Amino acid sequence: MSAPALFLPQPGEDGRPLLAPADCARSVWSLDLVHGAAMAALLARGVEGAVRPELRVARLTIDLMRPAPMQPLEARTTVVREGRRIQVVQSGLFTSRGDETVELARATALALRPSDLRAGEALDINAARPPDPESLPRRPANMVGGAEAYHSTVEWRPVGEWGASRRPMLWIRNPAQIVPGE
Repeated sequence: MSAPALFLPQPGEDGRPLLAPADCARSVWSLDLVHGAAMAALLARGVEGAVRPELRVARLTIDLMRPAPMQPLEARTTVVREGRRIQVVQSGLFTSRGDETVELARATALALRPSDLRAGEALDINAARPPDPESLPRRPANMVGGAEAYHSTVEWRPVGEWGASRRPMLWIRNPAQIVPGE
């Protein structure tokens, strides 16, 4: 069985492509809202689709400006600055409220051309690394309520006994697809 998708493509009334949130994109705070992490995933998808392949995203800033209702959203992505070694991309999520279009969230990405970096110059290669997440037991999300929501698909893998350390580590990932097939 393939992983569920957070958003399902559907055509808007005017033909624009929209993305309808699936139940697994639902917030745990309100069943009427989209989880912020699901919105962030959709924004990052827009950025990835616009950044030139020879560049790497060096910074991704996400602003969640308004709660996103569990209704179809429009994703728009634009290249703000284009250069040989740099690219700035913005991706936004929008919804209709009556006759107006409202921006709910925005991501701004700075993509740079990679440079040669010798190991040890700016990176501590001797730093302790956490264990591989696949070697750790998976814990259930243990959220209150029985409704399917974003936490239902999230994998939580604590490093060591949870709560036993002053500096606990936790691997968290959501294996859900952002849209089907991606």
